[in-house]
Amino acid sequence: MIRWLLSRVSVLVCSFALTSLVFAADAPAPAGQPVAGAEAATEQPANADGPKAAHGGADHAAQAPAEHSDAHGNDAHAHDQGGAAHDAVEHTEHGGGHGHEYSFWGDLSFWSFVAFIGFVLAIKKLGLWDLLLTSMSDREKAEWARLDEADKLLTQAEGTLRKFRGQFEALEETVRETMAEGHRDAEYTQQSIVDHARTEASAAVERATFEIERVKDQTLNTLFAEMADKVVAATEAALKSQLQSADQDRLIEATLGEMSH
Repeated sequence: MIRWLLSRVSVLVCSFALTSLVFAADAPAPAGQPVAGAEAATEQPANADGPKAAHGGADHAAQAPAEHSDAHGNDAHAHDQGGAAHDAVEHTEHGGGHGHEYSFWGDLSFWSFVAFIGFVLAIKKLGLWDLLLTSMSDREKAEWARLDEADKLLTQAEGTLRKFRGQFEALEETVRETMAEGHRDAEYTQQSIVDHARTEASAAVERATFEIERVKDQTLNTLFAEMADKVVAATEAALKSQLQSADQDRLIEATLGEMSH
């Protein structure tokens, strides 16, 4: 593409040169030509005054007062036209004195074109043109290589992004499942702890009840034994105070007899 643009530079330069020549050909003509027109304008009023003067001479004898007034008016009109023509001639000469003729050697566009052509030839002669084309071609190739590398990196980055996105989604699913399993384990553990606590509490209540019953029975047995001992002691004391020695002997014999049977 760059070579095509550079090959079209010569066409653009030629078009610029032709345009400059066309504008130079359309330049205005040198001053001085309008003077002839001014002189013709000056001569025309003079020729017009001639017939008027002859006509006035022929009729001067018949109408002297009227012709005198008409001749005076015609002279004034001719004087006005002659003054206007003289002013036009002076103006034309004054303008012609300040004007200048067109010169091809003083055309700035032509010499700009020549300087540009010389500059192009100098660059081509020194080998800078080929160097410029080569450097621009190398730069274009380097830019295309960078673009290709960027496309490859972009494709690789998109693939890596999709890969890690899939891994993140799988990790998120794993975390979600782990959290759900943790909630289930926590609920199961909580229920197990509650059940175990209830079992332990029931066992503790039963043990406490059993201990209470045992202590109560033991206490009652001890109390009854003490009461029996006290009753026996009181009974013995009462009997000892009431029985005689003969009664005691009879009781002993009866007891021994029962024991012997």
